[in-house]
Amino acid sequence: MHENSGSINANRAATAGNLDEAPAWAGRGRIDYASWQISVYLPDVPGTVARGCQSCFLLQEILTKLTKGALDCNDPELWLDIVFCKGNVLRMKLIRGSPPDDFDMFSSGGGSTDGDLLESFEIYTMPGSPCPWPTIGSSMNVERPDWSLPAEIGGLASHIEPDPTSKSSFDRVKSWIKTCKDTHTICTEGEASSNPQLPKRVIDIGPDTNDGIHIFVHDDATQQITEPYIALSHCWGKTQHLISTRATLDQWKQNIPFNRFAKTFQDAVVISRELGIRYVWIDSLCIVQDDKQDWEIEAAKMASIYNGAELVLAATGSADGSGGCLFQREPFVTVSGTFPEGKPFEIYGRKVAKHAVFGWNTDPNGSKGSSNPIVGTTVSEVYDYPLMTRAWCFQERLLATRILHYTKSEMIFDCLSSMECECGALEKHEDDPLVPARRIIKTGHKFITGTKSYRGLSTNPAAPLKGETKEFIEHHELWRDLIVQYSQKNITKRTDGLPAVAGLATEWFNKLTGRYLAGLWEKDILNDLRWMPDEKDSGSSPEYISPSWSWLSVHRGVTWGVESFEFDKFFVTVDFDRTACPLSGHNQFGAVDSGYIFLTGRIMRMTFSIDGNMVWLEKPGNDTRKPFDRPDSLWRLRNLKNNELFCLRLSTRMSTRNAWDDDAALVLVKADEEILKKQPEEVQKFENVYQRVGFITNYMTQGWNHERDSKEMGLYII
Repeated sequence: MHENSGSINANRAATAGNLDEAPAWAGRGRIDYASWQISVYLPDVPGTVARGCQSCFLLQEILTKLTKGALDCNDPELWLDIVFCKGNVLRMKLIRGSPPDDFDMFSSGGGSTDGDLLESFEIYTMPGSPCPWPTIGSSMNVERPDWSLPAEIGGLASHIEPDPTSKSSFDRVKSWIKTCKDTHTICTEGEASSNPQLPKRVIDIGPDTNDGIHIFVHDDATQQITEPYIALSHCWGKTQHLISTRATLDQWKQNIPFNRFAKTFQDAVVISRELGIRYVWIDSLCIVQDDKQDWEIEAAKMASIYNGAELVLAATGSADGSGGCLFQREPFVTVSGTFPEGKPFEIYGRKVAKHAVFGWNTDPNGSKGSSNPIVGTTVSEVYDYPLMTRAWCFQERLLATRILHYTKSEMIFDCLSSMECECGALEKHEDDPLVPARRIIKTGHKFITGTKSYRGLSTNPAAPLKGETKEFIEHHELWRDLIVQYSQKNITKRTDGLPAVAGLATEWFNKLTGRYLAGLWEKDILNDLRWMPDEKDSGSSPEYISPSWSWLSVHRGVTWGVESFEFDKFFVTVDFDRTACPLSGHNQFGAVDSGYIFLTGRIMRMTFSIDGNMVWLEKPGNDTRKPFDRPDSLWRLRNLKNNELFCLRLSTRMSTRNAWDDDAALVLVKADEEILKKQPEEVQKFENVYQRVGFITNYMTQGWNHERDSKEMGLYII
């Protein structure tokens, strides 16, 4: 179960007690429960061990075991940052770089930040177990030394089972599922609203052997079979794995040899069988991949498939089908000893299992003012969970009632009510940023008050405007939250941009939304139009997948900013009878052939200039120019035949209105002839047809005298 135990001299361990007591100048009354941070220069540790420091002996012993003896404690560039709090798990970071000048202990923030983080470890005890060090405990709470930062509430430390195929591992999963089914009101209601009907095709794994695995097919339109099934969420990756084609489907209906499955599929069979669930839905096998009609029909059912699954099995730690789910985990290590009276104790060490992608223990400093969908999460940490980076998998997680994540470090159970994990950090954790949206999909708006959106804001919006409701605002602001996250996911085929979110749109559509228009909703279209790019322009020619006013058109991450839009006044009107997005297929939430919106407002001619990668907006006859920070496509601007643009004044924020320019505008250009040809005849023949090339805030309505020099007109944007 774990590495061989080390031993600490009983008397010395018992008398070592706590690390040095906190000095009186540190402040708070309950100083014994404050969080402290100390930096330790690693080459100093062997010497202090030789002089009898049992705290240093413990650190050295655990680090040696965790690194399998590969750590050179005499390396002059290595040091430790240690954070401890009475009763909590002790956490330490191994850092390479110039050591800090000051190794004093502190409890008010600060400390060493230079250097490269090599690894993070934690030292812990089991709940209720004795320990000579009060600063090594079993609480997984994160109490930050900087008192201005909030604590992160965790559960109690638990061992991570090194073998995920062990009986104890599957017993834990079964316990999570049983607790969810028996005690979670939200999940019970959510499941009741789902349709657990067996999909048209599923993989029948049989009762207990791998000999008879095959694809079971039935007519799901006329024959409703309500058997439980597991839906797999996985990254396809670049390696080719088993798929169904028109040539192989009949063969797979008879038998699929187990050894033909990719590792992830094999593991899915093992897990499903252990959980007593006979049927598994895997997209690459249950949809005929070279049959366009079958793909469109079955892909349109993804919302109901993931919605109705008994469990969604997520290969969260795998980049492709060869990665699998059942990763062997690094074992925890043990250091044991006895108190003077002979009572034994054990202290454990392990690498830290990270949870920031699930909304726990994110970096508070990294989230300030950020529009990143996983605020406070490092890029390397996100890529430890490849599934979390994929666009297709985003909606699969949103649509599920229960998800079992297999990461490289542990299992995580994720339902509508809360999250649980093996290490104990996530215990009844509800602050995952997707929780509000998942609850809306399953149970409407009744269970989302007080939950958090990705921006870290409580979903308690301000008083609604006339004609709106609190529910209306929640629904649309959360949709925009989701699109910010979705837009930053990776997708192999950009033309899948709309299909990959169609399942989510299917479930989001209701009386509050109106028509779905290439990723935007009719009833809040003016707010939806105010997106802007939030990632670097690729500099290449974008492939057409949507009208220019849709966020999909820029092929990269977008944002609506970190503030909501309840108080805005608009200066344009929409003619919805002259607004549409003709579909490419039959799915009303799928790909589009074209799109156009008809707006009436005041438009003013502008020019622009480019200096390197910087774009400037200029008004002829006016010396003041404005930086155009986030154009939709720098490539498009560079390749225009002239430098003529147009600004359509869109909105203002009444709550912050002042003497300075405080408006927002759409930046437009005359429509491209090739794109114009995609539109219906009435659009092609209309005089005023434009395309969007950007959105700007702090538009200089007064400085550029927009009211005087603009003219009101009706126009199509395509």
